[in-house]
Amino acid sequence: MKTILLIFTLVLSHGLMLAQNSCEEALEVSQGTHECATLIGEVSDDLECAGLLIGEYVNWYYYTAEEDETLLVTSSLSQNGNWDSRLNILTGPCGTLTCLASDDDGGSGYTSDLTFEAEAGVTYFIVFDDQWTTNPGEFYIGSEDDVENYVDPGNTGGGGDETPETLIIFEATTLPNVIAGDCVVDMNGDFLDDIVSVSGSTATVSYQQENGTYFSGIITGPSPENSPSWSIAAGDLDNNGMNDLMYGGGGGVSLMLRSDDGSTFTEWATDEYVFSQRGNMVDINNDGILDDDGDLDEMFICLVMELADLNTSKED
Repeated sequence: MKTILLIFTLVLSHGLMLAQNSCEEALEVSQGTHECATLIGEVSDDLECAGLLIGEYVNWYYYTAEEDETLLVTSSLSQNGNWDSRLNILTGPCGTLTCLASDDDGGSGYTSDLTFEAEAGVTYFIVFDDQWTTNPGEFYIGSEDDVENYVDPGNTGGGGDETPETLIIFEATTLPNVIAGDCVVDMNGDFLDDIVSVSGSTATVSYQQENGTYFSGIITGPSPENSPSWSIAAGDLDNNGMNDLMYGGGGGVSLMLRSDDGSTFTEWATDEYVFSQRGNMVDINNDGILDDDGDLDEMFICLVMELADLNTSKED
C-alpha cells in the first residue's frame, strides 16, 4: 500500500510539472502566492512580448478574471531575494497569443513587477521565461492590498512604474559650423560649458550663452602633427588663464597651447611614438600645475620642468 501511494504521488507531481510545459497545458492559478518551479516549458512563437527576447525555457500559468479588476503580478517578494525573473502577460487562444504586458527588473533588484487592468471572463497567461535564469521562485497575483511579503520597488530604489515628480526633458540644438563634438569644456572662463570641434588646424568653439544658445568662434594654429583621432583633453597647461587642448593620435601627442588672448594655437608635439587611446590632464605632483597623460600603454607625463622648457621655446 505504501509503495502504491508513493508511485501515485510521484506520478501526480510529474503531471503537475508537465502541466506548465506549454500554453495548452498551462497551470491555472487563483489570486494569491504561487510557486514558479524550475523553468522547463516550451517557448512559443507568440512570446516575443513587448520586444523582449525570450529565452529557451518558460513556465506557463493562466488566470481567468471573474470581474473587472486591477491586478498586480509580481515576484518582488522578500522570500525571492534577488530572483532574476522575467514576466510576460498574454491573452488570446494558444497559437495566436497577444502580448498584453511584460516586465524585466521592475521590482526590487532583478525581480519583476507589473499592474494591468483585467476584464471579467478574460483568460490571461502568465509566463516566466529564462532569459536570465531557470531558477525557481514565487510570484503573486491579485490586489496590491492583499499581497504578503511584498517588497515595494517604489521604496527600494528599484524599478516600478511610478512617475518621478520632476521629468528631465531634452531638447535638440543645432550648432553652426560643427562637424562633430570632440569635447565639452569651458573655453572662455564664464563657467558655462562650450563645445569644441577640431578640423585640421582650426578648432571651432560653440560658446554657450546664459539663455542656452550658442555662438561660434574659431581658434587657429599650425596643422598639428597629431590629430585628436583617438583622444582629446582640455586644461590650462601653461597657466595663462586659457584652456589648452591635448590631441592624442595613433602615433603621438600634440599639445595645442593657446595664446594669452585665446585666439591662436602654438603646437608642442612628442618625438616619441605614443599610441594614445585616452588623454587626461591632472596635477600629478600636487604643485598646482596641470600635467598630462596621453597614453594608456606608455604613460607620457609633462611635468613642470618640461613645461618650463616649453614656455621658453614659445617665447623664443
